Amino acid sequence: MFDFPPIPSWHAAHPFIVHLPIGMLFAAPALLILAILFRRLRAGLATAAFIVLLMGAIGAFVAVSSGEAAEHLMRNPPPEVHDLVHEHEEGAERVRIFAAILAGAFALFLIIAGIAGKHMRAPVWIGALLIILIANLALNVFLLNTAHLGGRLVHTWGVMAPIDESSSSDADSHDDHDH
Repeated sequence: MFDFPPIPSWHAAHPFIVHLPIGMLFAAPALLILAILFRRLRAGLATAAFIVLLMGAIGAFVAVSSGEAAEHLMRNPPPEVHDLVHEHEEGAERVRIFAAILAGAFALFLIIAGIAGKHMRAPVWIGALLIILIANLALNVFLLNTAHLGGRLVHTWGVMAPIDESSSSDADSHDDHDH
């Protein structure tokens, strides 16, 4: 039988939330490359890239917030873990800011392109999209480093948010009972 997994508390939701913005921020460059290559689809693909980037930026804000909440679940971590958590958090905050600025700049370009209409020539489109692509790739280097730090926390140090906080307290309270 199929059962839905338990819905985690906000403090434990970080592992569920963080992967979506990572995927979106890594997917946006593919759409930008397609927008550069296919003139007839350029405006639509650029808009799609912007939407994916914007959703990734918004998701980065949510991921940072959930990560800060998850940090409060840690009880007396070793100094190495504490330092790694701090480095991961700082990296995530840089990614969040960089993604927001890039999404804002991309939105401004699309507004200008919309106003200019057919008067905006292909070299301007391509140049702007190349700049956005390069900036997105630079963002993804920061993102990759931050994700790697998160992976080290989980896979090297075993830092994990409990999926269902109530399950441990329920298990403790029912140890004496036969089920």
